[in-house]
Amino acid sequence: MQGSPVRPIRPTFEELSPDLQWSLVNQWQRRDWSITAICVGLSSLLLAPVLVPSLNDRIAQGLNMVTRVTESADAVGDAIAPDFGEPIQAGEKIAGHPVTSGYGPRKAPCEGCSNQHRGVDLATPSGTTIYAPADKDKRVRVRCWRDGNGGGLVADIESESLPARKFQALHLSRCADGWHRGGQIIAKTGATGNGTGPHLDWRERDASGAHYHPANGPLIWALTGSKPVAPFSELSNTEKTCAIGAAEGTRDDNCDPTSAYYGHRDPGNGARNMGSFSYQHGASTPEEADQKQLARLQQAERDLQKRALEKWGQPLSKPAIAAALDIWNQSPDAGSRLIKHLPTHAPTPEQLVAARIAALNESRRELGGAPMNVPADQRRRVDQLLKHIRDDDR
Repeated sequence: MQGSPVRPIRPTFEELSPDLQWSLVNQWQRRDWSITAICVGLSSLLLAPVLVPSLNDRIAQGLNMVTRVTESADAVGDAIAPDFGEPIQAGEKIAGHPVTSGYGPRKAPCEGCSNQHRGVDLATPSGTTIYAPADKDKRVRVRCWRDGNGGGLVADIESESLPARKFQALHLSRCADGWHRGGQIIAKTGATGNGTGPHLDWRERDASGAHYHPANGPLIWALTGSKPVAPFSELSNTEKTCAIGAAEGTRDDNCDPTSAYYGHRDPGNGARNMGSFSYQHGASTPEEADQKQLARLQQAERDLQKRALEKWGQPLSKPAIAAALDIWNQSPDAGSRLIKHLPTHAPTPEQLVAARIAALNESRRELGGAPMNVPADQRRRVDQLLKHIRDDDR
C-alpha cells in the first residue's frame, strides 16, 4: 500500500561487512582459546609437583593472564565495544576530555612530577564526576586516601564487573569511601597534589598490583556512567538504502526506485546524480553507484559511532545514526559536525532536526558559504527517514 513504511530487516551474518564478520569470528575464537587455556592451566596446576615452587609461580602468572584475556573476550562478545581494551594514547579524547600525558616515559611536566608515568592524564575541569564503573546490579568498592608523594586525594577502585582489574584516580577534590552500585557517583576530579592544574591521573593494575597501560573502556565507563557498547547500529544496507533514498527522493515509501534514481541533476552544483544516494563521483549504473556509496557510508558510520562513544559512552540510536548518515550523504563536512550539536545519543526527532540545521549552517560558515535556509527541508528529510527506521530499544 502506498505510504506504508518498510519494516527494517535485521542483518544476517552474511550481510555484515567483512571487517565486522572478521571481528566477530575472532571474538568467538578468543573465547574458545580462553576456555582451552583455562583447562590446560588448571590441569597443570593440579599435576605440578609441590617441590617446584618456580613452576607453580609461572602457572599462577599464566592463570592470571588468562583471567584478564577471558574477561576482555567475554566483555567484547556480549555488549562492550570491540576497542574496550585498547590502550589510551596521548592526544586522544576520552568522554570529551583530551589526554594530555600518556603512559610510560615522559618529560616531567612539573617539579615533583614523575618522568615515568604509571597512568594517563586527562585535562578535566575541577568537579568532573567519576562514576562507579560497573553494571547496575554490581558493586564497586572505593578506598579514599591521601598520597604524600604528590598524588593528592586518591581513590582505589575495584569493580565486580571487572574483577581482574584495579583502578586508581588521583588528584581528586572529593572521594566517597565504601561500597557503591554501578553508575553511582564515587568521586570528583580536582587539582590536589602535584600538577600543572586541574586534571585526572587514571591508573590500572592487575590482580597482583602491577601497573599496566590503562585501557579506554573502563575510563569511558567511569567518566560517563555508561558501559561502552559495540559501536555499530545494526542498520542493514536495506534500511540505509530505503531511508536515505526516501529523503533524497530517489525511492518512494515502498522503497521502489523513482525516476530520480536513474539519474538527475544536483540542484546545488549541477552534477549528474545517480542511484539511491544521489551519487555523483563516477558510476556507470545506479546499482554501481549504490555499492560505492554504501562502502563510503560504512566507513562514515564507524567514524560517527566512535565519536558518539567518546562523547557519551554509547553509540547513536538507530534513528540517530540514520539521520547522521543522511546528513553525511548530503555533506560529509556537515555530517562530521553533527555529534557536537546532538544533546544525547538517543535524540528526539526535534533534536535531530535542530542539530542537523546547526551542523549544516556551521559547515557553510566554515567553508565560506552563506547560511542556508534549511529548517523545512531538514524536517522533511527526518520525517522520511523515520518512516523507514524503527528503534527496537525505545
